[in-house]
Amino acid sequence: MIVIFRILVSALIIFTTGCAAERVAVVKEDISVFDTESKAAYHDAINRPAPKPIAKLYKDSTVTVIYDTYGKDYWACRVELPNKIKGWVLCTYLTFTQSN
Repeated sequence: MIVIFRILVSALIIFTTGCAAERVAVVKEDISVFDTESKAAYHDAINRPAPKPIAKLYKDSTVTVIYDTYGKDYWACRVELPNKIKGWVLCTYLTFTQSN
């Protein structure tokens, strides 16, 4: 019973602490948006064919970060653009703004 209680409390903490909270971010430099996490992560790799982007973001534009994830060699963000297109970029190209 105690184990179930701990699992439920842990799930509640994770759910309410902002792991899934959307955040606004500003683009640091012109970047491409991709349809998959792996395309965003490895778009500059020299040993892979260059993936086709689904959109372009320009310096100082804003996006909504839906969530982020870490891979072996990258930090990727699922973003929603102002025109409601959703895609993936590397989070290192974003500056996260302070929320009020």
